[in-house]
Amino acid sequence: MLAPALATLPAARGQLLDGAHRLHDGWRRIAESDGAVVAVLLWAVSEATVQPIAPDLALGLLALGTRRRLPRLLLAAIAGMALGGICTVLAAGAAPATATAVLLHLPLATPHGLAETGAYLNSHGIAGGFLHQPWSGISFKVWAVDAGAAHLDPRSVIPWFVAGRAVRFAVVTAAAAAIAGLLDRAHVLRSAFPVVATIGLAFFTVILQRVATS
Repeated sequence: MLAPALATLPAARGQLLDGAHRLHDGWRRIAESDGAVVAVLLWAVSEATVQPIAPDLALGLLALGTRRRLPRLLLAAIAGMALGGICTVLAAGAAPATATAVLLHLPLATPHGLAETGAYLNSHGIAGGFLHQPWSGISFKVWAVDAGAAHLDPRSVIPWFVAGRAVRFAVVTAAAAAIAGLLDRAHVLRSAFPVVATIGLAFFTVILQRVATS
């Protein structure tokens, strides 16, 4: 009985590889489509206003499907982040109490984070604060609402938050592209695509959990 079972192993392995290749090829078509650019843009707008998942996740996963289109996807993420961030800062400046109340009902936004953000901006200034924000573990929306509610000049806030977040997006995108390139040259990316994508999602989930509990 063992011999027939062993005889089926090459065929089963071939089917698994075939399935992984098809999944990767399908993901590549999605990543290189115009729809992916629009989706990243909208994702970045929504993350800068209401939803908690940063567009870094989208950029990292899309890097597994394409390196050729990554510059366009990165620009879409930066444009969406800038648009959403501007809306958040201006809305908080126009209605500070309402914006703060709404913020504290959103995921990953806490009074403790708001207090930390205010203290950091007071001690390090607008430039220092918003260059630090992408690496702080505190959601961008918290910083944007705090700056708007404190009536900091949007003309000073906006360029710095765009610069700070654009650098992080670029770093994440470049790292993901480099890893995908290495896996591709090792002929692992297509054949192990479901495993690689799952590891990427798990890595991002761990980071998100740490942010949520910080």
